[in-house]
Amino acid sequence: MADAMTDALHCAKAFLRPAHLSAVKSLGLRNGTSGLDLGCGVGSIWPIISNMVGAETRLTAIDISEHCIAEARKQIDACGFRQPVELQHRDIEGFLDTKPAPFDWIWTADVLSPHMFKDVSAIVRHCAEAILPGGVFACFTANYYRSVFLPGYARLESLILRASQKRWGLDAASGRQHYESALHWLYDAGFERPTLTLHPAVYTAADLAERDDVKGYIENVVFADYAQAIARHAAEVGLNRQDVALWERLSSPDSDAYLLHQTGYFCYQIGLLVAGRKD
Repeated sequence: MADAMTDALHCAKAFLRPAHLSAVKSLGLRNGTSGLDLGCGVGSIWPIISNMVGAETRLTAIDISEHCIAEARKQIDACGFRQPVELQHRDIEGFLDTKPAPFDWIWTADVLSPHMFKDVSAIVRHCAEAILPGGVFACFTANYYRSVFLPGYARLESLILRASQKRWGLDAASGRQHYESALHWLYDAGFERPTLTLHPAVYTAADLAERDDVKGYIENVVFADYAQAIARHAAEVGLNRQDVALWERLSSPDSDAYLLHQTGYFCYQIGLLVAGRKD
């Protein structure tokens, strides 16, 4: 049974596919290895793993959301894995506390966050213990709060993104708890020389004309988030009436100023991948 979160994850899957493809390719994972998708969501990267890493991959996936597990289970057969996928409805800390048999690699995307864990570094240390020698830990973030969906309106979008962080309780995150500190997490966990690579998802108006799924992500996820954030926190972040009126013109499909109908429109997210190999 889908819910609002799983619907959003399905939309994001289409938008972020180029970034996920690039990120997984950069890891150089081998077919026939065992992997853990930590906080798997709806299984967004499974087709990429199956096609790019190999169908003999032995995959374990966990997620705390029953809705996500139900949606992910629907995708297993379509992904073409030749080995059974072990899918568990579990919380991450509880799963790692069981000391699972070590994996060749662990992937986690947009999960390690201070609003979910008191000590993110501790989670990464537990992940290091669950990886075989020579194995890889990969932490991906879509980097939503450094993205551009309102090109040409940097001030407006900056304030809206501040409002969105307030909406989700992320405005206080800083320092070692912020997702941009992932390199610190890996160093603290004992990974030597972890790497940081960038993996973009970039679209123009021409792309949106051919990709209803990508356009749907912008309209139904991003712009919907922006609208809720403005409704709740506009005054707190310094958005005035003129700013809100401008946002409404830029984001309304019925407006002559609707950004997604402009031939020069573009948007992007630049995903961050921090990866480390266990000696």
